[in-house]
Amino acid sequence: MIKSIPPFALLMILAQSAYAAEGHDHHNHGDKEGFYAHVEATVVYESIYSAPEASEEVEQTYSHSHMELGYRFNKNFSIDSNIKIEGEPAGHAHGGGAARTGDQFFDAHPLVVEQLTLTYENDGLNIYAGKFNPELGFNYHSWPGLFGYQVAEGYMLKEHIGLGTKFSHDAGDYGVHTLNVSTFFKDTVLSGSLMHNRGSKSKSDGGLANNEEFKSYAISLGGKDFYSLDNSLAEGFSYKLGYAKQAAGTGNEKAETRFVTSLAYKQDLTKNLATRVFVERMAIDHLSGESAHDRIHTTVGFSFDYKGWNLGGTHTDINNEAGEEDENHDGYIGQISVGYTFKNGINLSVGYKQSEEENERKDRVGTKIAYNLEF
Repeated sequence: MIKSIPPFALLMILAQSAYAAEGHDHHNHGDKEGFYAHVEATVVYESIYSAPEASEEVEQTYSHSHMELGYRFNKNFSIDSNIKIEGEPAGHAHGGGAARTGDQFFDAHPLVVEQLTLTYENDGLNIYAGKFNPELGFNYHSWPGLFGYQVAEGYMLKEHIGLGTKFSHDAGDYGVHTLNVSTFFKDTVLSGSLMHNRGSKSKSDGGLANNEEFKSYAISLGGKDFYSLDNSLAEGFSYKLGYAKQAAGTGNEKAETRFVTSLAYKQDLTKNLATRVFVERMAIDHLSGESAHDRIHTTVGFSFDYKGWNLGGTHTDINNEAGEEDENHDGYIGQISVGYTFKNGINLSVGYKQSEEENERKDRVGTKIAYNLEF
């Protein structure tokens, strides 16, 4: 299937941006005043070649591109944003509308302001307010593999309005630890989009945390940069623990609660070869506010980096406990890919993904081209 690339796709490839592979930090640009940005433009082509129904065997090309743009007024105050153009694979739908089917070629790509915050920072203390993604586990872009981000992005908390505080403490050899506490409600102010209308949220729509009240909250504690003269293994260890409650809104039976445990380890095997392993368990009680629906995602991942080459993958077990028979199905998602990053910042990857959800198995192959830029 060969088609001409629409003008907006070319613009997207040149202008959009995203998180770095390890997860980008808005506040890692020093004290220099002025604008700063991190850019990653990503285009993915994939082919679902095996599915329960012939109509589900499709080809699709879509973007997963972000632009983090910020401005530092002085050493204490900054404003930060994350703007994205992101399509969804066939079978999904923006804003909960009708799922799209058939071949897709840069279809339904909304431009969204995902985050927009004003931040005060001083000596390890950050206070932020605005629109943000409440922090729980590892940044979803830290997961290895071409399709690695998709599971964590699917269950993360996104696009809420509120305020929070983050405090970091350097304990020397015992690592740097960061506590992040926030309270929020679902965004109804900047929930619209450009280019493709995904629909805007309002309080009357109901749903979790959609009450315009500070009844929902998230707490996370993370640590890294450990050191030991006796045990080099400690240096590569990092962790994140998180808990969140989303208050019940109109149409919900219960508040949703979730607890996540995330562990990672990085080891340099040789001068040019490094490996990383990840484990994350996300336990959600009363999924989507349903009183009789709990879900657990357990993900393990690995990666090997050799010079410009990367081999990585993940496997996620999905455990469902639901009162409705059609929702009471366990599943899994596995994916693996190999890629190469050129010196000019362009990355090329090819990968394979197999999933079984709702008793339906799908197999797909894909390729990705990405470009990173930071200034």
